[in-house]
Amino acid sequence: MKALSRKEKEKLQRRNAILDATESILKEKGIDAIRMDDVAAAAELSKGTLYLYFRNKTELSLGVANRGFKLLHDRLAGQLSKEMTGLQLIRQMGKILFEFADIYPHFFKMMIYFDTIGLDVLADVKDTVSFKESNEMGDELVNLIKRYVQIGIQDGSIDSCLSPHDVAIQIMGSYRGLIQLSALHEMGIHTASMVQGDEFELKRLFESFAMFFERALIPQK
Repeated sequence: MKALSRKEKEKLQRRNAILDATESILKEKGIDAIRMDDVAAAAELSKGTLYLYFRNKTELSLGVANRGFKLLHDRLAGQLSKEMTGLQLIRQMGKILFEFADIYPHFFKMMIYFDTIGLDVLADVKDTVSFKESNEMGDELVNLIKRYVQIGIQDGSIDSCLSPHDVAIQIMGSYRGLIQLSALHEMGIHTASMVQGDEFELKRLFESFAMFFERALIPQK
């Protein structure tokens, strides 16, 4: 990898300082409190300088969400160093996701935010660094789950007739769907009667989904 020039290093440091300031506001006050003026003040920059790095609140918030995705990816990737079958790795995903939400609630809420906002909002930042990083992180997460499945096929714990790519997409999509339902439930927006009431518990749903998918992956006799 080509070494960064001094100017490039300074630019990266300033970008990270801006994201640090945004993350602090997120932790203390929540997503709605993130404003460009406040971020610029917290990062000790002029508003004009801030706009040289981030187009708007959406791109800025996406940059913070990417930090969360990176942490989640690293926690999931860390499982590869353990002596587990591919099926066990997939079973652990629900537990790791819930632990992540418990340890990093600000990141988890930011990730939920980007799963529930309109596509038109994201379309405005499609050509930005934050959007590119988000796509790359999404690809890395899918590839990691594919690796889990490939390990399972190799060790015999997962049916070899299954496509690692298709399974990875299905697992990712299913967990994101549960997260979206959780967000709607928290806001009091019920799309179905089953989402109402105290029975909607994300931890239990993650765990039961992992069990359900585990049974679907076991080799057929």
